[in-house]
Amino acid sequence: MRFQRKEGERRSRASGFCGDSPVSWIIVKQAKRRTKGIAKPKAKGPSRFRLLTALGGLLLLVLLLAGRGLPFFSPAAVITVEGAVWTGDKSDNWFDKNNWKPKKVPDYDSIVTIRGKKTMPVLTSDINVANLSILTGAVLDLNGRSLTVRGSFFNEGTVRLQCREAVNAGSWQSGGAWEFSGVPGALLPICLVPERIPYHRLLLTRTKNNPTATYALSAHLAVEDRVTVRNTTLDLAGFDLRSRSILNEKTVLMQGSENVYVDELSADAGGSYGTWVLAGKKNGKADMFVLRTRRFGDLQFRPQEGGDTFVVGQGTTVAGTLTVQTGAVLLQYPAILTAGNVEIRGGAFMANGFLTVLRDTVLKKGLLFLAAGGTKSFTNLTVDGGTVRAEGNGNSLRVNGTLDIMTGSFIAPMNLVLGGSIRKHPKAVFDARMGTVTMDGTGQSIVGKIDFYHLNKIVSKNDTLRVGSGSIVSVRGTLTLRGMGKAILSLRSTDPGIPWGLDVRGRQSLERLDVQDGVGMGPTKLQCLVACHDSGRTFQWVFGGR
Repeated sequence: MRFQRKEGERRSRASGFCGDSPVSWIIVKQAKRRTKGIAKPKAKGPSRFRLLTALGGLLLLVLLLAGRGLPFFSPAAVITVEGAVWTGDKSDNWFDKNNWKPKKVPDYDSIVTIRGKKTMPVLTSDINVANLSILTGAVLDLNGRSLTVRGSFFNEGTVRLQCREAVNAGSWQSGGAWEFSGVPGALLPICLVPERIPYHRLLLTRTKNNPTATYALSAHLAVEDRVTVRNTTLDLAGFDLRSRSILNEKTVLMQGSENVYVDELSADAGGSYGTWVLAGKKNGKADMFVLRTRRFGDLQFRPQEGGDTFVVGQGTTVAGTLTVQTGAVLLQYPAILTAGNVEIRGGAFMANGFLTVLRDTVLKKGLLFLAAGGTKSFTNLTVDGGTVRAEGNGNSLRVNGTLDIMTGSFIAPMNLVLGGSIRKHPKAVFDARMGTVTMDGTGQSIVGKIDFYHLNKIVSKNDTLRVGSGSIVSVRGTLTLRGMGKAILSLRSTDPGIPWGLDVRGRQSLERLDVQDGVGMGPTKLQCLVACHDSGRTFQWVFGGR
């Protein structure tokens, strides 16, 4: 017999798994053989031999494949894994097949991909899939439901959670965000942030549906990129937090001894680093906490137990307001603390190191103790209750702006430098002790009945020192008021025509003065004998022009 040549082959591909590895097979189907003018073979004889030979060859092939650990074609050997891609064509319902390509809801064996579409999926029941990929710009809202990914969980987009969801995966690849909004209502007023998830970015927030949502750590937490606290409170609860950056737009609550490892604290559009509250630990005893974080927005010390002490370490910066409500705050020498504002509403702030306040300092009650060692620099200092007690020599205490003593007490150091004005109200106390007050600013004034020990003001350019109308300035030690070279220091009333008083009981050093409305009230006359001028309405003054 003679046969014509084959016209071709038809090939199809099938896929499956060998262990955990994907494999493919090529199924080859021979084209039908064509014969021409040849009789049909007999049913017996060579045809049986060819059939037995073919069956034997097939059996041998199966044995060879089995021996090499390769699958052969049987229903049990082929595993089908289906891909599912989110389209969001109809709604945000995960369980609507019309939102998927192909049009089938993902199941237990599905490899799921969520792309960035206008409509993003929201769960209404728990899901369990083989693999899950959330691509850049895509969002998966768990909506309180649990998620299980038996294989790889790849997140480059955003996963939205409330708090109570269980999220599990065989392996994690996270370069995206995890956004918590809190459980609606008061079921879980405090959400414990799950520590098992490898966060890249972590956002803690609350929405209109979760207006009271707050968060707390239950273990040490590491976040690869950024932690954002927005419209809510995060309680570190004694656990360490590690992240490349922290954007605190609302409140972070600390006991005080936590380690916060961060490359940078990010400011929001308003330039603030948020509010950090030091609350201590409520355990029925007074504790000491060492503050380890270095930069804050607003920093509040309000311990749950008033006897707690917080030790502020080296190089701490408070961009906003440092507030002491209760307890004790100790700035160790030679530690450095820089703050925008300082408010003391109770407790005690004891500054042994270098302290710089860039704007306003207000003492309502309690104690502001400025110890020797390290320069203390304030812009405006207001005493409205409580006590400011300053110690130390040299320029250890400087107020560049206004020193306003409204109520309470100000106990001055041996050297107090004023770059601005000083004002004392009738019920307040200014205790100069035996110290020296040096006024080295321009356009300064002294208002109120103030008793100095030594008072100095020397100018190298023409300047005016104003004394409050009706005020009496007393100097028990040495009064030094002088111009240098051709510079003249003018002494004027804050209200022209209304006199002011000067009572000097010790030594006088008065030169190059121009005086108006001044009244000498001491036992001896005030003598200004070098380049001095009387501009009128003076009493108990002696002027000389040499």
